[in-house]
Amino acid sequence: MRLATRALPLLLAAIMLIGCAGGRKLMEGQRTQVAGGERPAWVDNPQKESTKELKAFAGLSRQFAMESDARTDARMNAYIQAIDAVGLQGKRMFDQVASLVGASTDILNPGVVQDEMTRLKGQGVAMGEVQEWHVEQWEMLENGALRRYFVVQCLFLMPKDAPKQFMENLLKAQAASEVDAQVRVNINRALEKMEEMQSTDW
Repeated sequence: MRLATRALPLLLAAIMLIGCAGGRKLMEGQRTQVAGGERPAWVDNPQKESTKELKAFAGLSRQFAMESDARTDARMNAYIQAIDAVGLQGKRMFDQVASLVGASTDILNPGVVQDEMTRLKGQGVAMGEVQEWHVEQWEMLENGALRRYFVVQCLFLMPKDAPKQFMENLLKAQAASEVDAQVRVNINRALEKMEEMQSTDW
């Protein structure tokens, strides 16, 4: 009995030492990664994952308590990047075909372009798909309490013919609504040239 009594303090001390050695002590505002491992190379350089048919984008989420919410946010972040790039490349292609047919770039209403981009962004992932996910879990000491959250990155692939399809759809819609006969002719000529163009790297 006496031996057991003497051994108890030693056992408690050993448990405390093990706990202190194995625990993570964070200062206020500090954070540490507890799951997910090293980030893949495509997070910082997604273009290496692009192919002849697909262009790669890397999406990054904000901090979320639920992994599913972080995945949704990362996917939307990548998709918005892709749609912005589609709009820019589509505008370049349109400027090129307008020059070829001798038409003014004013035949395409900029407001129509912006409205369509806004609509596509609002739809979420309507074009393209996520190829790969990277999920991290972090701990952060905040106001004296330990907070756990997820940060997610995703590799998103957009078809390289998306800018061409985007502009073709816009030109068709613009031609259908145009009341000026000559402008409508110019739009249709630009549309014909656009349909003949090959999808270019962007």
